[in-house]
Amino acid sequence: MKYILIMVVLTFGGKLEYRKYEFINTGKSDIELILECSDYADVIRDQISYHTWNYKNQGVESQGWYLKDNTGMLIGHIC
Repeated sequence: MKYILIMVVLTFGGKLEYRKYEFINTGKSDIELILECSDYADVIRDQISYHTWNYKNQGVESQGWYLKDNTGMLIGHIC
């Protein structure tokens, strides 16, 4: 069965985007499925973004996960 992972992005234009990624449950329990989804979110996060403590020399308040395509920030994920 296919499940959807949603990555929540805040664009530099101020809009929220919900980017969908699919993964397949291979017969795992609900708890195992949540853990698998979170692990998959970590993989996707590393593929599409990078973390910095000092974005464009703006100090630690600018820390976060910034998209590699320079369109915004990764805010979180929904499993």
